[in-house]
Amino acid sequence: MWSWGGQFQRDTVLSQLAVNLGDWSVQLAREKAVYHTLNKLSVDVTHKCLIAEGWCPLVGRRRVTDALERATYQSSAQV
Repeated sequence: MWSWGGQFQRDTVLSQLAVNLGDWSVQLAREKAVYHTLNKLSVDVTHKCLIAEGWCPLVGRRRVTDALERATYQSSAQV
């Protein structure tokens, strides 16, 4: 049986959670998207890295290559 103090405490906690629920939902969706993408990558154990495969139209190949080169430079990644 709930006491009045216990019900008040529960209602207070649930009210505080409800305020942040929208933000938490957005954060959860972002994290799920990241893990969903990571799960599609292959692991290269010899070089200890993740491998992604994809496709693009031939007309856009130069733009994709340029974007990857910029990202590599900006992140200081060892590729």
